[in-house]
Amino acid sequence: MKNIFSIIHTGNWLRLLLSIRYSFFIQGKKYFLLLCLFFVSFALNAGPILRKAKKISVYKENYSFFLFNQKPDRAVAYLLEDSDTKTGTNRQKLDNELKKNNILFFRCYYSNADSTVYKYIDISVKGVAIKEVALIDPLLQTIEVQQFFQNGALLSRTQYSMNAKRVEGDTKKYDTAWHLDNPPLIKNGRQEMYYKNGAIRFGRAWQNGQIKDTTYTEFYSNGKTKLITSFKAGTLIKKIKFDVDGNPITGNKIYDNNKKAFLFGLDIYSAPKGEEVINGMQIPKLSGCVNDIKLLKKTLMTYHGFKAENIFMLSDDNASKQNVSAAINQFTANLNKDDIVYIHFSSSSIKTTSLSKPSSFELAIPCRDVYKDTAITTKGFLLQSELEPFFNKVKKSIGTKGQLVLSLDIVYGGLLFDNAGTEEKSDVKV
Repeated sequence: MKNIFSIIHTGNWLRLLLSIRYSFFIQGKKYFLLLCLFFVSFALNAGPILRKAKKISVYKENYSFFLFNQKPDRAVAYLLEDSDTKTGTNRQKLDNELKKNNILFFRCYYSNADSTVYKYIDISVKGVAIKEVALIDPLLQTIEVQQFFQNGALLSRTQYSMNAKRVEGDTKKYDTAWHLDNPPLIKNGRQEMYYKNGAIRFGRAWQNGQIKDTTYTEFYSNGKTKLITSFKAGTLIKKIKFDVDGNPITGNKIYDNNKKAFLFGLDIYSAPKGEEVINGMQIPKLSGCVNDIKLLKKTLMTYHGFKAENIFMLSDDNASKQNVSAAINQFTANLNKDDIVYIHFSSSSIKTTSLSKPSSFELAIPCRDVYKDTAITTKGFLLQSELEPFFNKVKKSIGTKGQLVLSLDIVYGGLLFDNAGTEEKSDVKV
């Protein structure tokens, strides 16, 4: 064991694998086979093993015996250990290495008419595609590497470009080739990871080896959001985690306590069974308003740093006029200077004669208990004459450096801005 640890320390992974083989050989060949499978993925991606690995060419007349459905222009078998088979035909040598479990994988090269390699595919000894590398930009020597699960499903797709010196006197050529073992490459382009069921895990963009500055989303295999990360100058600056249902996990430390939201969404206005009122108000049922504010809440928390406890959401049976009025008072009481406030209404609405100014019109938003009214009153409606004091109180509470964003998904919402020109000037954004 001391010998093995010294091998790990020096980084000689090939010797490590061989030492493990001999250490476990006494237990039977099946242990070595399992270890080989464990190290195959490492061998395909790590430089040290491929640099030291030995190869045997596969002659074209033997393609059908070893390469299954592949018909390349050239093929090579990568070996775990140097072959000790000195005599025999090409097929006999390959058969012998297979029997010794000494073949890591077969690499199949495909070339154009001018013998330029445009892709290669690595397949296992059972004919399963492990990796495919294709040249997508001959001038820049940009390649795309696809790796696969054992069931053949796509595991990853990543783009790289050559990070090598140009040949002196020829700016179109490098001093090495992309399809050789361990070429100097850097990530440059798209990177995508997938689950075995084909669902996308995440996608990222790279430029000259550095991740591009933007926000990225990682998903669970069920399609729900798992993680959201933001990068600036190649450095991670924000991370938001989610549970398997796509809900933000408490403990994310990216929320801003000065961000507040008031969301009102209502679809149903009719009386519950047994509570009908003669000549009560009949407001047609809507669909999507409640769902809108649920999505808005998630968006505000996920992308804009709003805390759940700072989001007031009124919908369904809790959107009665009394509850709405109480929520407005509680919401404004919790505001502070310089707060950022987002207010959204998604519901039905009515244009009615102003109760305070009969010569003009005002907006009336029905609440959940509007069915109790036989006319438009302050009992079942949230009137413009009540909304305007609400908005003005918000503006006063947050001050001239605060921000108020008002979003209306209702009919006649423009009535709220008819008197905007008479209001005092402010830096508050509405």
